[in-house]
Amino acid sequence: MPSRLGFTALLTTSLLLTPATAAQAAPAKGASAAAAQAAPAEGLSLDVNDVTAAIGPAGARSFVTLVNTGDEPITLPSVQLTADAGDLRGKAVLDGGSDDCTGDGSTLECTYPGTTVDAHSYTPLALLTVRSTAAAQPGDSGTIRYTVGDATATARVLLAEEVGLAAEPELTTSGAPGGTATFAPGVTNNGPNPARGVVLAAGSGSVSLTYERKFSNCLYADHEFFCDFTEVLEPGKQYVPAEGIPLEIRPDAPAPTRYRSVTQWLTTTDAVRLREEFLQRNPETSTGTGAPLHLVEKPAARAQTDPEELDNYTSVYVDITGENNPDEAATGVTVTGRAGETVDLPVGFTNHGPARLDYARDFPSTIEVRLPSGVTVVSYDSQSCWPTQLFTTFLCYQADDVEVGRTVTFPFTVRLTTPGTTTGSVTVVTSFADGSPSPDQDRTNNTAPIVATVTAA
Repeated sequence: MPSRLGFTALLTTSLLLTPATAAQAAPAKGASAAAAQAAPAEGLSLDVNDVTAAIGPAGARSFVTLVNTGDEPITLPSVQLTADAGDLRGKAVLDGGSDDCTGDGSTLECTYPGTTVDAHSYTPLALLTVRSTAAAQPGDSGTIRYTVGDATATARVLLAEEVGLAAEPELTTSGAPGGTATFAPGVTNNGPNPARGVVLAAGSGSVSLTYERKFSNCLYADHEFFCDFTEVLEPGKQYVPAEGIPLEIRPDAPAPTRYRSVTQWLTTTDAVRLREEFLQRNPETSTGTGAPLHLVEKPAARAQTDPEELDNYTSVYVDITGENNPDEAATGVTVTGRAGETVDLPVGFTNHGPARLDYARDFPSTIEVRLPSGVTVVSYDSQSCWPTQLFTTFLCYQADDVEVGRTVTFPFTVRLTTPGTTTGSVTVVTSFADGSPSPDQDRTNNTAPIVATVTAA
């Protein structure tokens, strides 16, 4: 069942694949949202999410968001919401969750306090619950039509059999720069019904790690993959991939270090939305070139959904072994001119390798700039540099990765003031988050001079 992306995705989804230093958040149930079907002239529209609800008492959430596509704020003294799920009658009911809503479960009338939606912004309005009835069958479907004034939007609803996928919480693997690390995340079906096919989605956690495009039932991007399994997972049993999933480690990966990635298990029904988002993020993908990867039971096709998503994730820690460090060499500059003239003074550093500078480890690349006494600063890169002493000393930060061979430059403009030759310096002071110096292949080139030669006007 395809999903449609909109503002509600900000409320109901999160990116599965993030670097090691990023916090991992579980997405809420339900596919991304349907845009408004019709909108009033002033720019107000609705955004809602498609819903997959497990058959049973838990239900699934349906979000309603007010969207302002106009150039001016929209103020509503009160908000009247109508939710019409008439074509789900007998299969599912709507629960407004508060006294704000009244109705028979097929139609709700809800009144909410007034609110203001800023220009080109959105405001969450309502959270309703869709619950199946005793007569519901897996695969039953329908729609909910939401209306606020002239704005309408339609959410699609699918009722599905409940399974309970639970992933191993953590795995650790390792490998050296230029080598390969493998991992095999397990999954247990803790639900009441067999899981007829599952999906494993994962991200590498760093640009230093890429997935070997090996298995024909997996779809690969640069640092993500998406694998479809046809095996049936019986209740109460644990399954693992029949062989390890290989991660290729770049030769210039810094070492030693640790990266954290996240894998997620989903039913094939729940994975529809995630697949669409995967393809949107990665327009260029390919399948593996080898045989398919299978699941095997670890000793010790109707629509299905897993209502408990928080236990579907595995943190995979990849330890890069050995020693492989960057070499941050300071780059100074010499400026000349007459007193009173203004000149450019670019300073920075070059990474000579053999390892790339990884922001996840070398947090962040930093230089200290001490200007010669014969100049005064006119301008500097205020987004990257901050004065630490009377605008004569600055700290400059490079808050992203630096590949081998790349030079990072921070532009300064100075006025030449005092005749003669004076000297300052640029010094690499990159450190870990705790303040301790980060590894450097050659510390003898961490400082370079800044020379200003000024003649009389």
